[in-house]
Amino acid sequence: MSRFPGGGNWRYLADYSIGATLANPERVDYNSGNDTFTVQRNIYRITDDGLVYSFTCRVVVSGIDGHHRIPHDQADLGHMCSQEVPR
Repeated sequence: MSRFPGGGNWRYLADYSIGATLANPERVDYNSGNDTFTVQRNIYRITDDGLVYSFTCRVVVSGIDGHHRIPHDQADLGHMCSQEVPR
């Protein structure tokens, strides 16, 4: 079982989120216009004090070769993930 990366380099969180999303998707949508699948999963960071944050990770997978799009920087990761911060 992977440990959830709580801090540090954003790439650790991206790797974890992409792996969890592809392993256990909560939603999969097909786009026939460009032959891709969008695989989605909610990711939660929960501590003993409760929810720290949550976000939806979206991974786009090619229907042709099965390759998935990966983030190359924090801005790219932001396009793939929608973060919700608890109040």
